[in-house]
Amino acid sequence: MNANTAVMQWLRHREYAGPNFERALGEIDRNWITFVEIRNITMIDWVADPLQPISIKVAHLGASLEGVTLISVKQGLAMIRDPSLNISDLLGWGGDLITFYVDWQYAMRASKTPISGYGFCLDRLAQPAYKKEYIHTAKLRDLVEDADAYNIGTVLNRPGRRTIVQEIEELFRPGGGYTNRFARFWQKKLGGSVETATKLADHLLSTNGVLDGIAMARRDLIVQRETFLRIAPPITRPELLNGTEREGFCRGFAEVMQQLASSG
Repeated sequence: MNANTAVMQWLRHREYAGPNFERALGEIDRNWITFVEIRNITMIDWVADPLQPISIKVAHLGASLEGVTLISVKQGLAMIRDPSLNISDLLGWGGDLITFYVDWQYAMRASKTPISGYGFCLDRLAQPAYKKEYIHTAKLRDLVEDADAYNIGTVLNRPGRRTIVQEIEELFRPGGGYTNRFARFWQKKLGGSVETATKLADHLLSTNGVLDGIAMARRDLIVQRETFLRIAPPITRPELLNGTEREGFCRGFAEVMQQLASSG
């Protein structure tokens, strides 16, 4: 385990170390965690963001970061349909989009009236936590952490000697990476256009195959969210949803991300 991964494991070890996360990311090195703990190093749980009206959850950032930098044979299985998707996406923005899809389906069932996926995204995606009426996943904080994890993780994946410490310092310095985190994420991961981002999100939700890692991980995430919300019977799986409805939901996601990118 390299030094960057060791730091990520420390950041996530309290809240993102259960069976599901260890299955996705691998087991945490308990000897390393003990080594840090006995030195009485303080765990920082939240950091106020310099730009957005949120506090960053350090544990979630650490887990998402480790996902971006993950090297695993599972990555290849995930790229059956779209080579720009892999398991790392399910541990960051893709996982939040999938659970937000469950929230949409749950809201429709509760309202007993149709709610367009497009409108649901525009109204409720990326909302700050102080808006208590929006009790959903994929809040503004989640997406900030996803974008930061992707931006930092892709740098750490390049050959060189950049460290997670240097990248965190770069993120939070005055005028640093926080000022254009969404713009960089929009261009590098989502393709820089509503059409590309819509297609990528649609593939994330609809790819389906016996050995498709994205499809298998997506099913796990949906079941977990259904269990948490006590949803019964199960919601319509996204790959089985009418293509037009699913595309509308994905376009709503893309337009919200474009709006975030335009402001930083």
